[in-house]
Amino acid sequence: MVKKSKDQEEFCEKIYTSLMLLLEIKREVAKLEPIEDLCRGVLSNEKLSLLLGQEKSHIQNIFEKARKDPKYIIAQKFLDDYKTNLKSKFNRDCKNAIKKIEHYVIVNSPPNNNLDRLRYSHPNLIKNFFKIVDTKKKAYWPRFIYADGSVYRAYKGDEYTRFGIKIARKDKILIERFAKAINFNPKYIIEYDRTKIKDGVKTKYEMIKMEFKNKLFTDYLKELGVVPDKTFRIKLPNLGRRELNLAFLLGFFDGDGKQGLTVLRSGNARFLEQIKTRYNLPFEVNPDKDNPKAFSLSLGSILFNEMMLNYDLSLPRKRKIFTVNKYKTMKLSKALIRDLVWEMPIYVIARIYDLSQSTLTRLINKFGIKLPPKSYWINKNYLGKEDEKTFDMFFEFYKENPNEQNNFYYKSFPFNAPSTIRIWLSKARNLIKK
Repeated sequence: MVKKSKDQEEFCEKIYTSLMLLLEIKREVAKLEPIEDLCRGVLSNEKLSLLLGQEKSHIQNIFEKARKDPKYIIAQKFLDDYKTNLKSKFNRDCKNAIKKIEHYVIVNSPPNNNLDRLRYSHPNLIKNFFKIVDTKKKAYWPRFIYADGSVYRAYKGDEYTRFGIKIARKDKILIERFAKAINFNPKYIIEYDRTKIKDGVKTKYEMIKMEFKNKLFTDYLKELGVVPDKTFRIKLPNLGRRELNLAFLLGFFDGDGKQGLTVLRSGNARFLEQIKTRYNLPFEVNPDKDNPKAFSLSLGSILFNEMMLNYDLSLPRKRKIFTVNKYKTMKLSKALIRDLVWEMPIYVIARIYDLSQSTLTRLINKFGIKLPPKSYWINKNYLGKEDEKTFDMFFEFYKENPNEQNNFYYKSFPFNAPSTIRIWLSKARNLIKK
């Protein structure tokens, strides 16, 4: 047997990771368990979790976090639970495993609990992010969370203070954007695979998730309707301004809308009826063709286009501008145009109704409609100003959607001048070539 040098021993004393601890505990506990409880001589993560007095998924979750971040530290609360349960189960036979845990504590000085860990792992997390929903960015996320996120508890009797989002890996950009919005440390975003068996056929899904525990954060989310069994309890909130309500609706579409269509889908028919009433939609809420347990509602091309142009940072694969039926365009009455010109600039109205700006201007002149002064939209800080894109955001979008026609980028970035988009396109193409 090769002896370790003094330098090697000092190195081992200074570095003792969570992965090292768990692997050594598994080996020590496997020696004490009956052979029939092992799988090919190895103790499963699920079995070890139960022996340590934790949830079945506890050890597997820590393995995932520790592989993602080698500096991940297990909280002192859990380490104390490990020692208590090992002593209760194996008495003095588990002294080697106990020594490993004590050595881990000396080397790493672990946080006392998950609250301390949150400060350590996510020091800049914006815990009151949803306290006041006053921007489109904040309005967009709650409805997306309704679809793919949850507020939950670790065990029966615990408080609902845990938050998590799990989505398909192809939509990774959304989790990255949300993490950036709330200052969540991206190191703790975890990619994993999930397998489902249906009719004897195994299907593998590539997933991605983020999770953390914070009472203040989850309390504000619960006020917005993100609660257990939320599908049947959600109500359509009124956020005060049309652009905020449209951003909320867009978050709903990115979570539960049908790609390539204007159709929303939900298990709550009453919720869809509330959307139909608020936006005066002529379409009916019907049972969904693809999912017998769900209902669907079409937004129509006009409302859908307005929703898309209202907020840019939505799911790229679901972004689309639909052609408006010319018969609907003919319904642009004098009263409607008079109201619209004070709600949004002319070029946005033209894009929503699939008209050229010159055609809309002729209609305005024909009806003798008075327009707001030129400084009106600058002073009002119109839709999109708060989220005005930088080149970095454009470049990220370009890498996902290269080789499109210029008009595609104009529509995707409606609040930037075409001349600006052309400059950005040239710059992005040059960077890709390098």
